[in-house]
Amino acid sequence: MMEDDNKKLDKLIRDNIETERPTLDFSDKILQQIISAEAKKEKVLGTLVQKYALEAPSKDFTKKVMNQILKENSSVFVYKPVIGKKVWFSIGFVLSLMLFYGLSNLDYKQTQFGYLDKYLLKFDHIFSFQLPEGLLSPIFTLSLFTLSLFLVLDYFIQNRDSTHKINVV
Repeated sequence: MMEDDNKKLDKLIRDNIETERPTLDFSDKILQQIISAEAKKEKVLGTLVQKYALEAPSKDFTKKVMNQILKENSSVFVYKPVIGKKVWFSIGFVLSLMLFYGLSNLDYKQTQFGYLDKYLLKFDHIFSFQLPEGLLSPIFTLSLFTLSLFLVLDYFIQNRDSTHKINVV
């Protein structure tokens, strides 16, 4: 029974509803309304731009900006050594004193500074050492040389400029 009522209601609605047919100039009227709304927006936008327009830059604006850029780029890096000149002169003076002391005692006689001779004898065997036999093999030597070469190559590759990099597409 409910189904019959639904069918009757559907038929009644279909019979009484007609589709609207727009007039022939409907699209033209809508388009004219859109154009007039856009014209109003353009007019308001134009007045806002004129009201809040930016000032024109001065004639030498570009020159000032370029001078600032040149000043920033031309700041020269002043090399400041880690060890100053006074320290180098002191080191040179001490080394020359040691050389003079060594040359004056070539006949290995006992000096007035006996305690200094005891300490200098401790440094006598610094550079005389024996390598184990495994370290003297040619394979080990070549391996050590190759590793050193790769480390140096890695250092140079990592520290090169970006201008020398190859762009791979």
